[in-house]
Amino acid sequence: MSSLFESRVYQRRNETPWAIMSLSAFMRDMMFQGRVTFSCVYRPSVATRQWYTLEWIGEDGEQHQAEAQEWDLCLWRAAQIELRVREQKKREEHD
Repeated sequence: MSSLFESRVYQRRNETPWAIMSLSAFMRDMMFQGRVTFSCVYRPSVATRQWYTLEWIGEDGEQHQAEAQEWDLCLWRAAQIELRVREQKKREEHD
């Protein structure tokens, strides 16, 4: 992922430090587009030894994926990806 993307994720997380991402709310919203899959696997190469992956079909009809060694960061990345997709879709509808 690009450093600009990671900067936006960092900013979004820090703008509301008391906010908690809701996996169930995200999955409920995305399930209407298609399948949503969340997984956690053992990965000894990262500090937490855990690797989270969230895959879903976005509003654009495309398959998207967010990954991280922290559960919370994985959800924030997924939110940033989907919000970017929705913003792009709105721009295209107005053109």
